[in-house]
Amino acid sequence: MRAFAVTLFIIGNLIFLTQLGKDVHQLIWGMETSMFDEFEPEKISARAETNTAALLEEFRKADAEIKVLERSKTSDETYQVRKENESLYNTRNEARVELLARESKSAELRDLWVFSGYGIFLIAVGGILSRKAVTWPGLAVLVSGFSILEYWASPPFFEGAGTEFRTLLWNKTFLTFFALFALYACAVMFDRKLPIKR
Repeated sequence: MRAFAVTLFIIGNLIFLTQLGKDVHQLIWGMETSMFDEFEPEKISARAETNTAALLEEFRKADAEIKVLERSKTSDETYQVRKENESLYNTRNEARVELLARESKSAELRDLWVFSGYGIFLIAVGGILSRKAVTWPGLAVLVSGFSILEYWASPPFFEGAGTEFRTLLWNKTFLTFFALFALYACAVMFDRKLPIKR
């Protein structure tokens, strides 16, 4: 039992310390711009807008203008309108892409805390069960809790939505620190419960 607990502790350290290194790396260098961004000013503008309501209004305005331009046009005429107003179409498309990325990151932030809370709950229940001499079920619940926490605390990939991305990354970094703290607390608990036999 002790060898199994030590193995899990080592694996947990490997996962969470590696994850923490990736979190810190992304906090420092994770949102580098591409050298090709200079050719997409609409994308730069959409990502630079920190106010989501203003970005949504920009999308609505561009969308309304496009609908007016395309009203009662044939497909060939619509194609010509697109060529003549490429910047307007790009503005609408980039605003839409950025708004979708922000929605996605906001939903991921909500899910992060729901599922991490569940993982933390399982860690607590597993710790209590382990202390009450129900060692194997307690250990199984602990492993499940740490697995859920590890999955949800793993660093995200940057896909736009800079402000939401940084918020999500800070939250995941905090959860990684918490997971390491909980891992060491469980190790101390098991060390006291499972003394080394000589």
